Amino acid sequence: MPEFSRPLKGIVEVITTAHSPKHPLPPGCLPRGLSEEQAAYYIGVKSIETFRKMICDGEMPQPRKARGRNSWDIRDLDDYYDRLPYREETNGLISISTTTVTHDNMWD
Repeated sequence: MPEFSRPLKGIVEVITTAHSPKHPLPPGCLPRGLSEEQAAYYIGVKSIETFRKMICDGEMPQPRKARGRNSWDIRDLDDYYDRLPYREETNGLISISTTTVTHDNMWD
């Protein structure tokens, strides 16, 4: 399973170089559309293959097409990430919660 081609780059690189003349975004501002590598890094996945599997399994969104280029909308990534289950620990045993909180009424 190959790791990222440029470890610790991607989002971090975008943030740290956003103030340069090449990047018109203000410092610390993320672009809305991310490359596959940046999207995987953004959600904390260690390999692009894992990210692709998450897409196939419906855990992450499909890319959008921007002039023939695949681009992951950061808002879609946030939305899908928010739907992932939480890990619960009970008496030293780990179980996965399938409870989801909807935005309609999280108190029910």
